[in-house]
Amino acid sequence: MTTLVHTPRMIASAPDVWTFPTGKTFSTCASTASEDPQSTIRRDVDRSDAMVDIMGHVAFGLLFALPAWFVWDDRASVAFVGLAVVASLVPDIDLWLRRVFPGAIHHHGVTHTVLFVTVASLVVGAVLTGLLGEQVDDWIGGEQFDASSLFVFSTLGFLAGGLSHLVADILSAPDISTPIEPLWPVVSEPVGIDLIWYNAAWINVGFLSVMVGVHIVLASVTTPVDHRYRLRPGERR
Repeated sequence: MTTLVHTPRMIASAPDVWTFPTGKTFSTCASTASEDPQSTIRRDVDRSDAMVDIMGHVAFGLLFALPAWFVWDDRASVAFVGLAVVASLVPDIDLWLRRVFPGAIHHHGVTHTVLFVTVASLVVGAVLTGLLGEQVDDWIGGEQFDASSLFVFSTLGFLAGGLSHLVADILSAPDISTPIEPLWPVVSEPVGIDLIWYNAAWINVGFLSVMVGVHIVLASVTTPVDHRYRLRPGERR
């Protein structure tokens, strides 16, 4: 990972100052000197709301979930992939939280840290194990889990998806929003690698299509035809 050094755009208008979880600030500037700084700030915030298209985050979640097909059988792999995909969107919950707590929560703040993703994963693992353990185990069928292994399974699935979101934002945030501080509070420096513009439609659609295709191939290759628990619902044989 590379610590981001921000270079302001070639303009003469007032900067927009962002605050990180640690209290540090990051400045972005209006795109033209003739624009009203306040309107530019509102526009930049709106753009940052959709910084990485949902398809891009889902694709990254699918990427991080690929090993599941080599570790578990059939529906267990499907469950792991599902957890990762859901979790790949969770850090952006701050887009809604900041409307409820406008002075305390901001985009790319505490929910975009490894600490938050880890704690959220542990909570989800505990809830799924405690409340839905029997249902999940019954649906998975072919892969029997006891309480402890189901907790680890659920936690890892959610953790994989959450971490995928942080990686996606590290690769894209510097273009149109504040870089994240994924290692806060241990490391308080923002991290960003200006690699890809993820709002580009061809990148999002292409990446997601490739990931879906890879998962379909892996599901076909790793699932024996005569396995009694198929990926789709059906009677046991």
